[in-house]
Amino acid sequence: MLGYRWGTRKLEIMKKKQFLLLGLVVGLISAYVIWSTFLKTAPSTTSLDTEVEITANELYQAFDSDETEANKLYLNKILEVSGVVTSIDESEDLKPSISLATEGFGIIKCTFETAEDFDPKRVSVGAQITVKGECIGYLLDVLIRNSIIITD
Repeated sequence: MLGYRWGTRKLEIMKKKQFLLLGLVVGLISAYVIWSTFLKTAPSTTSLDTEVEITANELYQAFDSDETEANKLYLNKILEVSGVVTSIDESEDLKPSISLATEGFGIIKCTFETAEDFDPKRVSVGAQITVKGECIGYLLDVLIRNSIIITD
């Protein structure tokens, strides 16, 4: 009877080890799938092709006159926008941003991904520049994110 218990105990320990090993493997596979699917960073704006070149005024007028049509043309597209800098700020999430003047009520607000993407020595209020970034919509102002400075 003692031998039977000892054999049963060994079997239980082996089953627990196999269960823990299986759990570890499943956990590692799950972690990899989550990382590869959800946590990859987006490609840098510098490596993306420009889809539209436009002036700040033309872009703002397109959204101001017909937002639905402008969304079809510009939303989630990589744009190169040329204009005059009216202000240099930080966004709500402390990322550097600049505003480009328009003839309308609003502005083109360009937010940079990181402080390293923005060199304040290259930009000053009143300067004519071209910025490349992704258009993410219109909320009184046209919003461009992940911006980089093309020319100054």
